[in-house]
Amino acid sequence: MPEQGTCERCGYISSQKWCKACVLLEGLNRGLPKLGIGRSRTLNNDLKQDVKQNSQTKSIESKQCGSLDF
Repeated sequence: MPEQGTCERCGYISSQKWCKACVLLEGLNRGLPKLGIGRSRTLNNDLKQDVKQNSQTKSIESKQCGSLDF
């Protein structure tokens, strides 16, 4: 049985590093609404894919003013 601790982010009672509410909020902030729903193995796959996609795309801040990429 897992030990009861506290969430590192908000301090709420949780047996995980982050409580479920913080995981769900992080998913919404990243644009991944299904991040905190389901089994943990799919969570890890989604995070890996998200990081891979973010590293491949250029942000608007890195582009010169007036340049268009289509």
